[in-house]
Amino acid sequence: MDSHNCTLSNESTRTLPINEETTGDANASFYSDSSQILTRSSEFIQDIETIIQSKKPLSHLVEQAEKLIATLTSRKTYNQLPYGNREIKAKIKLHLILESMLHYAHDCGGEGGKRYTATAICICCREDGDQTLGFLQDLVATWLSHLLFMLFSKALETVKPNGSHKLQVNLTPSGYATPTRDRTAAQMDVGASENRKDKFKLTYLSALRTFDILRHYASLPATTIEDIAKVIDDPSNGMTLESNAHVGFDNYAWSLREVQDFSVFRTILPTS
Repeated sequence: MDSHNCTLSNESTRTLPINEETTGDANASFYSDSSQILTRSSEFIQDIETIIQSKKPLSHLVEQAEKLIATLTSRKTYNQLPYGNREIKAKIKLHLILESMLHYAHDCGGEGGKRYTATAICICCREDGDQTLGFLQDLVATWLSHLLFMLFSKALETVKPNGSHKLQVNLTPSGYATPTRDRTAAQMDVGASENRKDKFKLTYLSALRTFDILRHYASLPATTIEDIAKVIDDPSNGMTLESNAHVGFDNYAWSLREVQDFSVFRTILPTS
């Protein structure tokens, strides 16, 4: 496959050695160095940040992103997930995910979300065409596994009395300990800690990646991010995540009583 030519102009980009005199000609070429930089790496993220802060016209980024998506459409080998069974690979077309992410980016995050999405796609461009497609494939797999799949699976999270899934609304008070399940987990992980050892640290890194994608795609301002951090660290959130608290509440072992302050509750234990 012939290499796809695309253009980015930015003097400070480290891994995109672009001619500083580039004027925006759609036929001018840009490409990263020959080293493999996965779309989940810090180098790739840094490149995105650099281009986002540049003065490159959004219309040009979108145009180049659309051209790259078009190159993926006709390449069956790359236009499917690099993992999963044959049925999943046949059902999920990666170019459709890229098209949807780019199309709805403005609705979700305004111009900032659109610029992030188009930039991430454009940075996948390499001098070698197959390498470009490989990076696009990896980018879609990252967006799918770290963000889209969780939203999709959450929408289908319903349970029948025997514990199997069914496409119906689950109106039970607890998703972890109620009669709707035959058995429940005895212990629930409190979160993705950065101090976890060996391969388990990947859980923490994966959580950071999800947050980074969501932050850029939705154009969340710094103040909103700080508010989210406060909610995550709040003791009430810890109570929500603790499975034993659900068991006790469902069995009336404890309850909450509202005090004078708004949205403040006191824990009430039953008297013997």
